[in-house]
Amino acid sequence: LSFSPDGRVLAGAVNNSRIYLWDAATGTLLQSLPQPGSVAAVVWSPDGTLLASGDVKGDIELWALKPMESARHLQTLKGHTNCADGLAFAPDSRSLASASWDGTVKLWESVSGRLLQTLTGHNDRVGRVAWSPDGTTIASGSADQTILLWALEQGRYQAALKGHGSHIYEIAFTPDGQSLLSSSRDGCLRVWNVVSEQCIRVIHGYAASIYDVDWSPDSRRLVSGGTD
Repeated sequence: LSFSPDGRVLAGAVNNSRIYLWDAATGTLLQSLPQPGSVAAVVWSPDGTLLASGDVKGDIELWALKPMESARHLQTLKGHTNCADGLAFAPDSRSLASASWDGTVKLWESVSGRLLQTLTGHNDRVGRVAWSPDGTTIASGSADQTILLWALEQGRYQAALKGHGSHIYEIAFTPDGQSLLSSSRDGCLRVWNVVSEQCIRVIHGYAASIYDVDWSPDSRRLVSGGTD
């Protein structure tokens, strides 16, 4: 599920090959969009004009959305060879990062769909990707138990954050970009200092996997959800 930036539209899929757009206030179905494969991820661009969806085959669909108009299909992004279930637009909405079970992260030009970079460095499937607020760094979380920080100008990772004992399930930068939060199948949360590239806090309390995390806008509180 993914809310539009203005909170007026909710996009989601329920284990099938269609994306549904609902009016968030009334629950009215506004539109359904076809996806060739089963949908694995849906995300809005920060400016609210684009919607991206990834499927279990690795294909990514891009849609243009305007108020009071039907969504218009722009591109099918092909390049991944396995499930693309981690998607994130750059803060300026001009680029899209995709994480895949094929072990790579790819960067695409949002509107044209042109492949800009393929980032390799993980040794197992990659499930999550996140942009720093200033748009200069990407973090990727993998089943290889590491988080890689990528310096986009160099096209390679600048740091490997290690400490989790199992799959990385979610990652999130603080709004100020100084810290990164990660959750894992190992049942703990870790907070990383992005500058020093060190883990500065480990939070225990879950008896099972932690699938979702996020920060409050002031970076002072965090929220997490797990399977226990």
